[in-house]
Amino acid sequence: MKEKIKSIVDYTLLGVAFLAILILGIIEKQNIINMIPALLGLFVYLLAAKAFRIAYIFGAINSALYSIGYFMQGLYGNAFVNLFLYVPLQIFTFIQWSKQKYKQATKFKRLPLKYELLLFGGAIIAWLVCWYVLSILPGSSSVPALDAIATVSGPITATITMFALMETIGYELLLTGSNAVMWIILLITNPANITYLISTCFTLYCQISKTFTWIKLYREQNAELAMKN
Repeated sequence: MKEKIKSIVDYTLLGVAFLAILILGIIEKQNIINMIPALLGLFVYLLAAKAFRIAYIFGAINSALYSIGYFMQGLYGNAFVNLFLYVPLQIFTFIQWSKQKYKQATKFKRLPLKYELLLFGGAIIAWLVCWYVLSILPGSSSVPALDAIATVSGPITATITMFALMETIGYELLLTGSNAVMWIILLITNPANITYLISTCFTLYCQISKTFTWIKLYREQNAELAMKN
């Protein structure tokens, strides 16, 4: 019963977000290049929330489309990351997950604590460097610090997702949360960005849902492993 209710909520929110992006995009006369990835992304995020491997093939296509829209917004960090990192990494993720199938997903694992700390420390340093670089680029957006969070945490998330590491969850929530704040700020200067904001809010919902899905599958895998031993 819970699963049925959850599915109804998921697809209701998907429909509302889809119509809102489409209608507001038309009203604001938003470039079609910006609207298509925002619409396609809704389906990708919902598939990923349910931990479907195929989500990463559609995700690679959507990242290529997003890179064009980000470039037009002056978000060069996001544009570069989407085109040259997200696209290939998501293709590799699908291949890697398919080698270690578990139900609709794959076999999940965790990093040892010392490697978690090294990863987090490296991410902070990379963010500070990226923030500085983006802030001095001509034509860069007015939110280089937030753009830098996405530029740094995005590749980290994409990479550790490929290896099905549970640490992915925290970085994805950070990435989506910072993107939501970024689009709220950019909405003030350009109302057409409302479609990106709606898409990001739906993504945040999917990320929270994905957190519970991954934890459930991870516990199932550990329980099955314990029974075998």
